[in-house]
Amino acid sequence: MKINVATALNEGYTRYTYVMLYSLFKNNGDESITVYLLTDGLSEKSKRDFGALCARYHARLIYLTVDPRVFGEKLLGSGEWSKEACFRLALLDLLPDDMDRLIYLDGDIIVNKSIRPLYLKDFKEKHLIVCHDMTL
Repeated sequence: MKINVATALNEGYTRYTYVMLYSLFKNNGDESITVYLLTDGLSEKSKRDFGALCARYHARLIYLTVDPRVFGEKLLGSGEWSKEACFRLALLDLLPDDMDRLIYLDGDIIVNKSIRPLYLKDFKEKHLIVCHDMTL
């Protein structure tokens, strides 16, 4: 089964996202995973590091470059969300039209078991499902 995962990051969040992806791969070794990294730019070193990690676990890596100006100053200037948090709002415009399912994971989490049950959860005719942040 193919699992599509997206996350948004900037250069300052690369180490957290790297750990999240490592934990995802280690705990989902039997899955075919495609990772979509939403960013408005990463260093070449970070791209090499993510590329090597994904290659080691036979995951596909796709960079989705987001121009933060598409969100306008009203949203970005509110201070409530970082621009990277806003990037997930652009997913429908950036992802392939034939994608049937995607799981968005924040870059600062640890995946400690299979995500298959969550990924295959019945949406009950809804367009999306969310889960609560356990720290809130």
